[in-house]
Amino acid sequence: MVSSLERIEIMFLKQYRRSNRQRAFTLVELLVVIAIIGVLVALLLPAVQAARESARRIQCSNHLKQIGLGFQLHHDSLKFCPTGGEGVDVARAIASGGPATGVAQTWNWAYQILPYIEQQNLYDNANENLIKSTPIKIFFCPTRRPPQVWDINAGGTTGKRAQIDYAGCRGSNNEGRDGVVIRSVAGNPLTRYETITDGLSNTLVASERSLSTDWYLAPAGPETDWYRGGWVSGYVGNNNRAWLALATTPFPPTKDFRTTGTTVSLTIMKSFGSAHPNGINVTLADGSVRSVMYTINPVIWDNLGRRDDGNTLGDF
Repeated sequence: MVSSLERIEIMFLKQYRRSNRQRAFTLVELLVVIAIIGVLVALLLPAVQAARESARRIQCSNHLKQIGLGFQLHHDSLKFCPTGGEGVDVARAIASGGPATGVAQTWNWAYQILPYIEQQNLYDNANENLIKSTPIKIFFCPTRRPPQVWDINAGGTTGKRAQIDYAGCRGSNNEGRDGVVIRSVAGNPLTRYETITDGLSNTLVASERSLSTDWYLAPAGPETDWYRGGWVSGYVGNNNRAWLALATTPFPPTKDFRTTGTTVSLTIMKSFGSAHPNGINVTLADGSVRSVMYTINPVIWDNLGRRDDGNTLGDF
């Protein structure tokens, strides 16, 4: 004889099993859920990528901020701005038992600001090969690539060379006489703040350099020293334009793009450019950092790159 309580328990168990069977997903329902998740991921991915790029752009701006601060502290200490060097694989100039300064230094501004970006030990190191092969984190744009050291053999340059993603501004001529970063040649007048008559906040000091996307992680361009010489290199004029002190005109900044073949125009080699999607980061002589759109008026870009043209800069 089944009691009332037992009958209730049996009914409860049957209902529980039935409800469990009813709660199971069918294959169609699973496919619909997967499809919905896929759509949500597709919608969220651009936002995630945009957020990551925003963080990388900010980090790139911070790198340029430190470079700009290095220029300012160099000027405060020596009363002139760093120079652009004189060669792609030359020996470092030594004077009075230490690295030479100003136009006497054959290595460029990136080397000359080391004591002012917390790299004094590297600046003083007697081993030139060690210096050339040591990557500096703030010399790389995180949107483009992590720090790179290339073991190269091209155009007379051999050995490991740490690379760089930034370049100083030499203005509109090869000597740098109307830009901040002058060529390291005896007789060239040093750039002092009083010679930046357009105003420190209206004059470009450094920015991101143009680079083929093929060259981000390995050398893939022409067999020359122009871009393989490493971060200690500096330009030498018409016959061998190294990229660490660049002309700004007539080449406004462009987004990095892929090149083809092994011959690349000098227009690319001596221009500013960036891996960021909408514009390029620049640091000005007052130490501020700005984002400049690729669509900037070339005339304004030209005025920004020259320190004493007297032209009205306008909005940028």
